[in-house]
Amino acid sequence: MMSLLADSGGPITSQDPSIIRQQFIYRLSLSGNLGSESKNFFRKPTKAKVSSMAGLRASSSRRKVDAAFFCELDYCKAGFTRKNGLLNHYRAHLGIADKECKFCHMFFTTSLGRHEKKCKSNPCNEKHSPTKIVAS
Repeated sequence: MMSLLADSGGPITSQDPSIIRQQFIYRLSLSGNLGSESKNFFRKPTKAKVSSMAGLRASSSRRKVDAAFFCELDYCKAGFTRKNGLLNHYRAHLGIADKECKFCHMFFTTSLGRHEKKCKSNPCNEKHSPTKIVAS
């Protein structure tokens, strides 16, 4: 994410997620890649802290391979084994929620599949579907 911003018009010098997001939106608008739908993706607040210590410990205990990708924010430095994990992490920092549930139309930063399985508006969700009445 940081390299994407740097590639699109100079280095990012800020460590504040709100300022980084403003620069990202500005650069997208200059490049013509910020359509009216894209503006809805920035509906969540920016976050300096993305994960709790418990979440970091759990992730670390499951890890079988050393982290190869690291958050470039000075106060974070979270590590990931896959680039996709780092990109999702940056999305959470910047409040980018571009994954829309096809059932309830809520937006998410990540974990859309997990949400859709449990979504109350999902007709295939047995937990929330109407109970069948069986004649006895």
